Amino acid sequence: MTYRIGSRRSALAMYQSELVQSMLAEICPTEVVGFATDGDNQTLSLSSAGSAGIFVNALRSALVDGRADLVVHSLKDLPTYADARFTLAAIPQRIDVQDVFIARGGLSVNELPEGAVVGTSSPRRSVWIKQLRPDVEVRPIRGNVETRLRKVQDGEFDATILAFAGLKRLGLLTEHMHVIDLEELTPAPGQAALAVECRSEDAELIELLRLIDDSPARLCVTAERTVLRTLSASCATAAGAYAFIDDRGLLNLTADVSSVETTEQIRVQVAMPVADEMAAVALGEMVANELIEDGAYELIGETRG
Repeated sequence: MTYRIGSRRSALAMYQSELVQSMLAEICPTEVVGFATDGDNQTLSLSSAGSAGIFVNALRSALVDGRADLVVHSLKDLPTYADARFTLAAIPQRIDVQDVFIARGGLSVNELPEGAVVGTSSPRRSVWIKQLRPDVEVRPIRGNVETRLRKVQDGEFDATILAFAGLKRLGLLTEHMHVIDLEELTPAPGQAALAVECRSEDAELIELLRLIDDSPARLCVTAERTVLRTLSASCATAAGAYAFIDDRGLLNLTADVSSVETTEQIRVQVAMPVADEMAAVALGEMVANELIEDGAYELIGETRG
């Protein structure tokens, strides 16, 4: 049997699906099938009501109606609440999680002229910009990676912020781009990780996909996503979470939330041994509850889901 891998048709989505296809090359035969989604409509605001998860829903629909056997998501797009119809069968090893600041002429964020326009639709990235440069203007930006880079190059925006992983996978990283230190800007939960999903009833396929699952990546993103779920954060919430396993075997989890109005931020960091997903969930809940005790709900207010 040849398994069909469902993918959005953007260059990055197709690359990621073909990457998973290569991982499965010696396990089972596959083919990549591209689908158009409403989220690819450049005039639709992804922050508008009902649009959250639009890419994920389109691919899941392909699973439900049998047009695909498995689908590949960017994990940070995946809802944090489980849907019993689907199984997150594999989270392959992930790459660099940082964000990248990109400005015309290779300027750094501190070199931008007063009144410069920075394009980002991410509350998390918007807060970072406003903390450093309250004198610049932040506006929403739409489009895939290539489109956003072109909008900066053409002068519609002076700068934007994109994920390192997407730029690297597309071969678009240059020496004129500025990688943002993790101490400055905590990534989105699940950033740089891929999610391979299939129907929960397909037990044989689930077992095959488990062969490309990376246990450290799964533990880390489970802790990160648990923070988001426990906070009831939405796409309008300025929240970041990043976990890694250090050379002592401890899972280090950093999470923060910010006010999109005042840019005030609360951050919590915890390191502890984590042996399985249940322990990763417990760590994520611990960190989220510490954020709540420190006043997280007061900061994120109505942006909670």
